[in-house]
Amino acid sequence: MIVQERKRLKSQPKSLASDIERPDSMIKKALDEKDGHPFGERFSDDEFLAIHLYTSCLYRPINHHLRYAPNNDVAPVVEALKSGLAKLAQDPDYQVSSQLHRGIKQKMSDGEVMSRFKPGKTYRDEAFMSTSTHMQVSEEFTSDVTLHLRSSSAVNIGPFSKNPYEDEALISPLTPFKVTGLRRQDDKWHVDLNEIADNSDE
Repeated sequence: MIVQERKRLKSQPKSLASDIERPDSMIKKALDEKDGHPFGERFSDDEFLAIHLYTSCLYRPINHHLRYAPNNDVAPVVEALKSGLAKLAQDPDYQVSSQLHRGIKQKMSDGEVMSRFKPGKTYRDEAFMSTSTHMQVSEEFTSDVTLHLRSSSAVNIGPFSKNPYEDEALISPLTPFKVTGLRRQDDKWHVDLNEIADNSDE
């Protein structure tokens, strides 16, 4: 997966390939961090690697796999990431009770926003949702839409992140949220979401 993403980024007009080191170097650095982390021994190597590498630009192939095009090389990473998050979720130190914020980069028309985030609707994202406890961090990742979330299942992965200043909390794929508010302010959309009990029939 690391090699594939590095090749893909090198082909882009503005390459981000420099953000991705050689696979052996990335893995060694991540596992060295695991050995020095107080929670590290509770993770398998695969679980720690999945969480740590997700916080780099490697989140792209992971979420692309979930949203658009299943990839056999990525599937084991997704399972390791889910397993690692489940372990963190059992520890109160990594549970998140404060409001979270998520910027959406995708350009959306007003009609698309009002349809997708109609108050009262249930919203799910097929991929992992990266959020932050800090509004200003989410603003770095947004175009015109910012989500404000209350989640009972979000997990704090900041201590394992390549970018700890982001105070990142991660929400698992297909977690259901009720849209409780939609407003336009300063030419941007703001959406209020509250996590609800899962009901796959919705």
